[in-house]
Amino acid sequence: MRKARQDALPPVPADQTPPDNLKTLSHVAYGLMATGIWWIYRIVRGWVSLSERRPMFSVDAGVVEASSS
Repeated sequence: MRKARQDALPPVPADQTPPDNLKTLSHVAYGLMATGIWWIYRIVRGWVSLSERRPMFSVDAGVVEASSS
């Protein structure tokens, strides 16, 4: 039964196996994608921290001026 099923499938020619440079290209693509995601994360994190700091500084400056006067 199993032997008949294997014989029914045609053998895959050696030309259809992916070449090594395609594997290398996919590795490079995954590396670039991971690097891009890391940079986006850093930029968004820095932008969020800057946007959180700006109102605090302006509020602190206003509070300090109001309390000193």
